[in-house]
Amino acid sequence: MKRFFIRFGLSLSLLAGCWAAEAQSKSSLSSVWTADQGDGTYRNPILYADYSDPDVIRVGDDYYMTSSSFNCIPGLQILHSKDLVNWTIINAAIPYALEPADIPEIPQHGNRIWAPCIRHHEGVFYIFWGDPDQGAFMTYASDIRGTWSQPVLVKAGKGIIDTSPLWDDDGRVYLAHAYAGSRAGLKSVLAVCELNASATQAITESRIIFDGHEKHPTIEGAKFHKKDGYYYIFAPAGGVATGWQVALRSTDPYGPYEIKTVMAQGKTVVNGPHQGAWVDTPKGENWFIHFQDVGAYGRIIHLQPMAWKKGWPVIGEDKDGDGCGQPVMRYKKPDVGNTYPICTPQESDEFDANSLGLQWQWHANINPKWYYTDAANSQLRLYSYPLTAPAKSLWDAPNLLLQKTPAPAFTATMRLRFQPSDKYKGERTGLIVMGRDYAGIVLENTNEGIMLSPVVCRKADEGREETAEAGVKVSGDWINLRVTFDANAKCQFSYSTNGRHYTPLGAPFQAREGKWIGAKVGMFCSRPAIVTNDGGWADVDWFRITPNEEKVEAKDALSYAIRIADSEMKRYPESWQLDFQRTLKWDYCHGLELQAFLQLYERTGDKKYLDYTKAYADTMIQADGSIKTYRLSEYNIDRLNSGKMLFKLYDLTGDEKVKKALDLLYSQLATHPRNDDGGFWHKKIYPNQVWLDGVYMGTPFMVEYASRYNRPDDYADGINQILMAARHTYDPANGLYRHACDVSRQMFWADPVTGQSKHVWGRALGWYAMAIVDALDFIPVDQKGRDQAIAIMQNIALQLKKIQDPKTGLWYQVLDRSGDPGNYLESTCSAMFIYALSKGVRLGYIDESYRQVAEKAFAGFLDEFVEFDEKGLMNITKACGVAGLGGSNNRSGDYDYYINELVRANDPKVVGPFIMAVLEREKAGLK
Repeated sequence: MKRFFIRFGLSLSLLAGCWAAEAQSKSSLSSVWTADQGDGTYRNPILYADYSDPDVIRVGDDYYMTSSSFNCIPGLQILHSKDLVNWTIINAAIPYALEPADIPEIPQHGNRIWAPCIRHHEGVFYIFWGDPDQGAFMTYASDIRGTWSQPVLVKAGKGIIDTSPLWDDDGRVYLAHAYAGSRAGLKSVLAVCELNASATQAITESRIIFDGHEKHPTIEGAKFHKKDGYYYIFAPAGGVATGWQVALRSTDPYGPYEIKTVMAQGKTVVNGPHQGAWVDTPKGENWFIHFQDVGAYGRIIHLQPMAWKKGWPVIGEDKDGDGCGQPVMRYKKPDVGNTYPICTPQESDEFDANSLGLQWQWHANINPKWYYTDAANSQLRLYSYPLTAPAKSLWDAPNLLLQKTPAPAFTATMRLRFQPSDKYKGERTGLIVMGRDYAGIVLENTNEGIMLSPVVCRKADEGREETAEAGVKVSGDWINLRVTFDANAKCQFSYSTNGRHYTPLGAPFQAREGKWIGAKVGMFCSRPAIVTNDGGWADVDWFRITPNEEKVEAKDALSYAIRIADSEMKRYPESWQLDFQRTLKWDYCHGLELQAFLQLYERTGDKKYLDYTKAYADTMIQADGSIKTYRLSEYNIDRLNSGKMLFKLYDLTGDEKVKKALDLLYSQLATHPRNDDGGFWHKKIYPNQVWLDGVYMGTPFMVEYASRYNRPDDYADGINQILMAARHTYDPANGLYRHACDVSRQMFWADPVTGQSKHVWGRALGWYAMAIVDALDFIPVDQKGRDQAIAIMQNIALQLKKIQDPKTGLWYQVLDRSGDPGNYLESTCSAMFIYALSKGVRLGYIDESYRQVAEKAFAGFLDEFVEFDEKGLMNITKACGVAGLGGSNNRSGDYDYYINELVRANDPKVVGPFIMAVLEREKAGLK
């Protein structure tokens, strides 16, 4: 399962730019929240995750951020950015434990690390923070990515929080801080003390320098700066969810201080915008990073432009000019002198390293006996660990491995195998969403076997106990557990035993924040509070964050077409990369899929599909109309198919090089070698051979060119191509048409009497059916032979109805051996037949009764072939990659050959016809 993406041909190199930027931190690009809009702007929040009380510094061209981690370990996660918009996690200053260390480990909800401040002074990085129960701490390191010092207690005292140092010009060191009323008995004031030269010890008592009780209650979160002879303290006031940002200034570190409100909510939806960091760029721009409290998701991070005016900072947009700004939601990115790859903090984890990903945090000081990073098997093993005796619920469990929620709506899925001990019952593992209320989907070893149950605990922080709903019995094999967050933090848990179909389990759960932190999502493995010699474990194969899978019904088929097109554009950011290409190629597969994209553009009006198609033409077609990799002298009929998309592209763009390319491709027909009856050779290297594939590649192109540019003689030629192919490939035994014919009867695969190949290949007939209904769009109704072409289409429809799989409505890879051992239902031919039948019904070429044939096939197609992967991308499976006759591989065309050719997902030969089938069904009234 872990190798799904590689097996189906997705290029992992597409994220290389982001991975290269932070290779050592295993960064990847989020599929659920990205701030960088790719057009020189960003959107807020830049991080839709709980990086509470952020602080940021610039060192050279690099930016570093840290935030409150409270009881979660590793603590003081450190993020890195080159442009203040794109961030990845690179380290944690507190990797294992905070003193005093409890034995056994006990979560200290809401305690420990509050509102840190990161600084860089004389080549050393410092992080200061307040522990409300102990005092002001500091840790330091010369290498921000290396090992940090053991925490130093700089100033002892209950309630000292939100500490910020300032190295003054004269070498003295000051520390600003606030007080937590819950411990100190006093709040809404700021204080300053002096530290020794090494900043390791306070050498004076703290002196209150500002009282905010009357006008700025709950003032806290001090950040100490000096600029132009003034001491500035940036501080939030008014409370976490409802407050504002102020700035204080004085010519003396101890005051008196003037104060001014410099940012407030204003008319925006950003409540309580405050508490953060002022930082500049090498080019002199000023920016401010702050949080916004959004309930269950915690405190998410915004980036605001900032300017200095008359000695005061103004943060955000100051529309009325009063010196107090309001937050922006979208803005141009900071000018840092360069453009950097789009990156996001780590989310998903394949567990293929010998250490945990930096996104993970435990709920307490770490015990190394909780887990094993099994890099050899690319798995994480969680050992069942006994709960401490007083524990009433998982709220009290220290060995919860969790990460921040990364977006308002997302899906988290994990794949695991539970292997409990046979010595006792009660071991548990599973997927949980943790907060003051929590819920999960939990595997437990019971007397009845392994049961999978939904669990809920309301008011866990008040000591309430967990309850379980009715569960289901499962095996001890691999199982997928999933939770889906909607945009209101309502969660639905589900499970799957096959990795494809998920069954909801339990009622929807409303996530709730934790103690000073947002809800977190992750896993655990525990056993009852009994001491035994060893226990069981859970092996976790992977944990993935993906977009929510839309609920799409067959009646909303257009959504499928949009979803597969968007998925293809994500898999292949450059349109020339379609069809798994690594180098440029003018190929019929590109033309097929991009023709469908243009049709989708016309249907939806979404310009990205036009731009994506145009990019291929711009890449391949030169100013004089010549086409890269195309050689007329090869006389390959396949190469004409990409010309069909150029007609519409020329209509939409008026680009003359496109018209010149059309003329070049059309010129091939004048000298393309033919058989005595006028049928085009499939390729120059395949003399005298007529393939049904080739009728689609050349004939619709030829007759559309004739219709547009007054070439009436080509209509008869087009009809002849259709009729000629039927004469050479028709099999009277079954009424179908075989893949190809060698008119000279010389090829080893050809019947010595008829010249035909051995079998009716599904896709070859699919090409032929599409060729007929598409060519007829341009052939005049009075053209001789047109009725005969329609009769062939009617016969194809009749035979397809006869051999349609009765259960799924689909068609097999080898049509004259449908249902035989080894044969399989194949997606490319099925999509082509749905398209041809739907269009045939709409235009009256075939009887109205074939609507039902197309409808049954379409419903079966969605059930049998459409999947959504763990990244939220749509995949169409079971596509024959390629099949041919003769050539350098001596392809025999026998039954074993066809059923053993490559099968893959998302081949353009299914993606293109599927999109076109969806759009044709709409036109035909098939809802």
